[in-house]
Amino acid sequence: MDVWRAQAFTQPTPYPMPAEADQVRTLGGIGRLLLPAILGGWTLAVVAFGVVSTVSLTIGHRERELALLRSIAATPRQIRQNVVLETLVVAFPAIAAGLLPGAGLGEVVLARLADAGLVGAGVQLVAGWPSTALGAGTSLVAALAAALISSRRAASIPPVRALSAAGPARASGRLAVRNLHARAPHTGSVAGPLILMVGIAGGTLYMQSTEDSLHRDAADVSARLAPVNYLVVAMIITFTAIVVVNTLIAATRRRSREFGLLRLSAATRAQVMATVVAESVLTAVLAVALGTVAAAATTVPYSLVKTGSPMAAGPGWVYAAIAGGALLLVLAATVPTAAGALRVRPVEALSAP
Repeated sequence: MDVWRAQAFTQPTPYPMPAEADQVRTLGGIGRLLLPAILGGWTLAVVAFGVVSTVSLTIGHRERELALLRSIAATPRQIRQNVVLETLVVAFPAIAAGLLPGAGLGEVVLARLADAGLVGAGVQLVAGWPSTALGAGTSLVAALAAALISSRRAASIPPVRALSAAGPARASGRLAVRNLHARAPHTGSVAGPLILMVGIAGGTLYMQSTEDSLHRDAADVSARLAPVNYLVVAMIITFTAIVVVNTLIAATRRRSREFGLLRLSAATRAQVMATVVAESVLTAVLAVALGTVAAAATTVPYSLVKTGSPMAAGPGWVYAAIAGGALLLVLAATVPTAAGALRVRPVEALSAP
């Protein structure tokens, strides 16, 4: 009997030991509560930023139109009401159209969580009204906030000043650097989303690679969470990239009058395109530089705590891919849009609203 007891206590048990059981329970709790919160929170933040940026840029493009309304006796209050109502008319169908793709994306994310072992194989996606209402409400509130802020600015500008500010660019015949300097407010609104994308991508990827360098054991909880963390990062980068592309396309379309004036000033299409490419490269370089500073603000203290070194662990090609991807996004959004705008006759471009 004593020998049997000794063997029973020395044989490896198929059940998890207390420490392992605690890790399993902790991992399950993270999968049920923390991961959905991280996914949803980051997604809401990025989407809200994208909505605000897009709506603000769109309303900014309409300063000339709003100034004309002011010149025919429309009051600032009527301008603001008109902009808010137009925003609602566009926002409601857009939000409704995004619900079905959102459910499909939820299925993809749930499948990835199940593959990583953080969610049971039998778990099914339930798109309840609280989460749907939260996502739709956040998008609507962001659109309304952007409409109110932007319309207030547009309505407060005197009509004559707004008309002059919205006409042909002041730097129509200058070099790309002078052009960016002259259009600093517009350049900032375009570079902002790009800086955000570079900062988020660099910061999150290198923090995760630093964490991976410390937890290489596949049985470790942090190692099991790594694939999901990369999924979160990929989603954030994707949403931010969409915001960047939309912002760049809208900003380039706004410059059709400027391009028309340059053509009438004897500039050729090739010269205008060269200016656009040069401005795009400068904007990308500026955004990468500032985004790198933003990323360093998170990776340096994180690495100091984790490894004792200010340098984050991770391959250099990741940073090269982020910088190259930012440049490609800028060129892919601006060059085709500018080429399409240059197909319009210069006189017609100047007469466009």
